[in-house]
Amino acid sequence: MISRPALLTTALALAACNPAKGDSDTDTDTGTDTDGSGTTDMSPTTGEAPVVVELDAPCDFGPDDATELALVTNDFVAPAGLGRVAVGDLSVTADILPATTDTVLGATAEWLVMVHRFGQNRIDVIDRAGEWLLRGSADVTHPASDDPNPQGVTFAADGLAYVPLFAAPAVQIYDFSAAESSAWLQGEIDLSPVADADGSPEAGVALACGGVLFVGIQRLVDFAPVDSSYLVAVDLAGRAVLDLDDATEGVQGIALLGPYPKQLRRDPADASGHTALVLTSGVERVDLSHGTSEWAVTPEVLAEAGIDGFDPQAFVLAQDGASLFLTATDGEFPSAAVFMVGLDGGEPAAPIKVLAGLNSGEKMLERLGGNLWIGDANSADPRVRVYDPATQNELLGDGLKTAVAPWTFIPCPESQVLMHMSVRTCTFALVAAACDVGGAPVEEGPPASDAPTPIAGWPREVGACVGEPAAPTRLLVTTTDFATGGVSAVTLADFRADADVALGSTDAKPFWFGGVAYVLHRYGLDALDVLDPDDGFRLLAQRAIVADDPAVVSANPHALVVGEDGRGYVSLFGAPEVQVWDLADGTDPKLTGRIDLGRLADADGNPEASDLLLCGGVLFVAIDRVDQDAGLVPNEPRARLAAVDLESGAVHDLDPQAPGAQGLALLGAWARQFRLDPADPTGRTALVLTTGLERVDLSSGTSAWAVSEARLQAAGLTDYRQPQAFDLGPGGADVYLAAYRADFGELALFRAALDRDEPLVELAAGLQSVEQSLEVVGDVLYFGDRAHGTSGLRAWDLRQDPPAPLPGAPLALGLAPYAAVAIP
Repeated sequence: MISRPALLTTALALAACNPAKGDSDTDTDTGTDTDGSGTTDMSPTTGEAPVVVELDAPCDFGPDDATELALVTNDFVAPAGLGRVAVGDLSVTADILPATTDTVLGATAEWLVMVHRFGQNRIDVIDRAGEWLLRGSADVTHPASDDPNPQGVTFAADGLAYVPLFAAPAVQIYDFSAAESSAWLQGEIDLSPVADADGSPEAGVALACGGVLFVGIQRLVDFAPVDSSYLVAVDLAGRAVLDLDDATEGVQGIALLGPYPKQLRRDPADASGHTALVLTSGVERVDLSHGTSEWAVTPEVLAEAGIDGFDPQAFVLAQDGASLFLTATDGEFPSAAVFMVGLDGGEPAAPIKVLAGLNSGEKMLERLGGNLWIGDANSADPRVRVYDPATQNELLGDGLKTAVAPWTFIPCPESQVLMHMSVRTCTFALVAAACDVGGAPVEEGPPASDAPTPIAGWPREVGACVGEPAAPTRLLVTTTDFATGGVSAVTLADFRADADVALGSTDAKPFWFGGVAYVLHRYGLDALDVLDPDDGFRLLAQRAIVADDPAVVSANPHALVVGEDGRGYVSLFGAPEVQVWDLADGTDPKLTGRIDLGRLADADGNPEASDLLLCGGVLFVAIDRVDQDAGLVPNEPRARLAAVDLESGAVHDLDPQAPGAQGLALLGAWARQFRLDPADPTGRTALVLTTGLERVDLSSGTSAWAVSEARLQAAGLTDYRQPQAFDLGPGGADVYLAAYRADFGELALFRAALDRDEPLVELAAGLQSVEQSLEVVGDVLYFGDRAHGTSGLRAWDLRQDPPAPLPGAPLALGLAPYAAVAIP
């Protein structure tokens, strides 16, 4: 079983298999053999500091890369505003919402949070689904201060937000999922045990590490430190400060070597995610579990460039992880420059000024896509500057102009819109027009392709298709909180879960073929895991899924099917190809080929392949043909099913007169799930979920409604995005369907009669899900419900009418369920 400390964040879990993430190969021991000051002494027997904080998960340092920045502009004269910066096309959208003269930011995949600090004392929450719209606001108050001065927001794995207060001894706790902002505040953590004589420890930065929150406290009088600055540890379950040294009087934290902790970054040398680089008067390497600190960059080194005391503003690691870039005051404030300096005495040993002439007073330095993004608040020429360290040049001579000076920015985690779009649901684009069918016309045809010449007509011979495992007794479920991810196994006989048997990610889908479990990590993660179910789902191998075209940002693998010969096929949503893998030896998967799907594409050159069926020598591929520049809108009103001849690698073309190659046009839109029809003992008929449920005869290339589109519409399922998942009921006379409500606020479960014109029957409502997690095994329907506070695996006894919930449901799975597959 994988313990919670092993549930790595997305970047850490996949770093070993994806060199494009820019992780360092450094194998440096950090934080244990330190001579730096801390709260603990070295063990006389091991020479290492004892563990003072048991961390149950990696620390969440935020995204390692991003496609957009959230930007606050403010020059103390013009109105301050919130904007966004598109990293890919180097553009700025300004003044989406108003900000204040002292606003900082925090973000999750779902929300962007503006924290308005000194004199403002307010929190605004912005919904990142589609347009950035203000969801609500809450005033920050505290009885200890008329101006509590909230300093920022940190999100923990429990889904709650933690806001340290500078002028009051507390960290306030918020639940932004509550419908009314008046219900957001959930309580507070008392920091008075670590306060100095003025009653407040002057809390600032914070870092969540599973069930522990580290809070930077400065202990100031007239803004001068009274002693040391600290990182104090908070037990989130108990909402209390932890004492890290019982032998010393008072509550002890991790003593830092310098004052004013300003910023926390991941130490790339520590794959466990338990070591932080902390910007104080230098850069400290803090081993959070052992409570020790040592200098990675000493103040004396910075002083060689005239950087003293409070001058450092922000830093970011260089691509190689052996050096860093630092923004610091350069001369008289607010003049600033960007410097480069080596870690641990490495090169450059003394700071080198790489970009001068800036104005800056807040954190405005990030490394995205290999480039440095730098805010320049020069009143005569305000802009965001983009610097390429490899060429030592700026990408744009004039930078990205902002009408008002930039104040601060942060990288935004991949939004739920994009994560959910990656699975072709388009569910969370709540602006209806954004997902209406009708993108660029398919008649334009795909770009020229070197793929084999298409084969005219439908395949003449179709073998029996690879189906689901017979007589399943368990479920394999991927779980996630969109920060970390796990894999859990559920034994159905006694409805018991073994949580976290393997690592997952934020967009992972499980598969099972030939007695082997697989996990496909999708958008932005791009990896395949092979797991051994006979050895506790031990990881046998992990391989990166990389598109043939180096310009593709994410291959976004979507589905996997494995034949009896051990050959696996992986469809890519992000590139026009199906990858062929030799999976016969689970310990050594090998990429052996690529099937070019370019001839099936629309004008953008990518057909957006998704689900797969392997039927002898023919591979059937669901083709989405969406407009990726218009929110993944389908370009055709009907989904297509393409057939690929595996011997030649050529696709079958049902309309040779049309540009490119055309697959079978189905009756409904957006093919999202395949299951074999049990009524066909030859295994050559598929049930395909579109805007209805279609029965596709794969031998003849024909389709007919098994559950018509009209019957779904009569039940309120009028939007092509609403149907999510299905499975057949006992006996195969009915199907069970999970579908979104029209406003996408929840899901409901329905029973639908196959081939009988009867109304759908609603069985359950109020559910939450973003992926396919519905399975029927025997007489029981299982569904992975992500409902906040009650997430877990739900189950209903289908022998009763209406179906009765099983005792013990919802069954906790560690994190909230994401996707599921039934296994033997």
